[in-house]
Amino acid sequence: MFGKGNAPDEVATPVRGKRNPKRDAVHFKQSIFANKLLADKLYITTEYETFYNSSSGDRKADYETKLAAHYDAMSTFDSGYFRKSTPLDAMEKYIIGTTENKYEFLAQNGPLLTVLLKPDSDDYFHFLNYNHRSRQRKEAFRRIVVGLWSQENALPLADAMIALFEDRLISPYLASFKVLLSFNPTKPRPDSEPLKGDKAVIYYHADLSDLSTDRVGNTIVRAIDGAVPTSRRDARFAPFYEEIAQGIAWADETGQASFTQVRDDVISRVVRANQNVKDEEEFYELVLAELEEDNVNPLATHRYFALTDTPPAPALT
Repeated sequence: MFGKGNAPDEVATPVRGKRNPKRDAVHFKQSIFANKLLADKLYITTEYETFYNSSSGDRKADYETKLAAHYDAMSTFDSGYFRKSTPLDAMEKYIIGTTENKYEFLAQNGPLLTVLLKPDSDDYFHFLNYNHRSRQRKEAFRRIVVGLWSQENALPLADAMIALFEDRLISPYLASFKVLLSFNPTKPRPDSEPLKGDKAVIYYHADLSDLSTDRVGNTIVRAIDGAVPTSRRDARFAPFYEEIAQGIAWADETGQASFTQVRDDVISRVVRANQNVKDEEEFYELVLAELEEDNVNPLATHRYFALTDTPPAPALT
């Protein structure tokens, strides 16, 4: 789990289910995930022609090159996010916050001060909540991702999350968050530069004492919405997330592998294992089967089979 600099631990041991095409067809029509299922299918079937010749079903000769670029193709988008850099002195209050034993403040790819002072630096900056109850192994671990058009909007979002660190009803469940920031520019950053869609990620445990609502997730979503207006949120994310509101989405969190990396690996395994796939429908079925083998729920691809008795999706209420 997150706490004092440790990475999050795993959720409960996954339990696999068996797919039944007839049952799934009915579920597809009735499920609250129906629109998301359609979006997932559109994405997967579109990817068929990335790797296969539709006329013959044969795998393309350059499939390995395309697989190598596939993670970035899934998760990055042109963005003017770094058009204006973050003033270095804006970080002072966050560094001071670490001396008050509220949270740990870390750069993802190096020592904090080294990253902050490096010319043309950018990184994800992590805030780890010291009030998080770090032994909640059986509670549902979730992530909420936020798309932002400008990093100017990342600091009000960070302030809103730090305020929740001090909320006694929320803080025990709120593990950490990270935001993407850049410093010390020596040259303009082009708007065409591809960047991850999730400019901020919040990690939390759902409160399982009331399975009728995700009160922790709902509070986090309201705080995001209050800190960053809808017009300043970018709705583009990697596939397979479930949207909550414009520029806000969620998924289960394992605390181990990257959400997008897990799903990219699934597609890679399908492509490498199958030299010929006759059409996009067969490719779709192969990907769903491999998702299930990886404990991803094929009817709700933002979720795992690990925990079934969990609250509903977080919502903007």
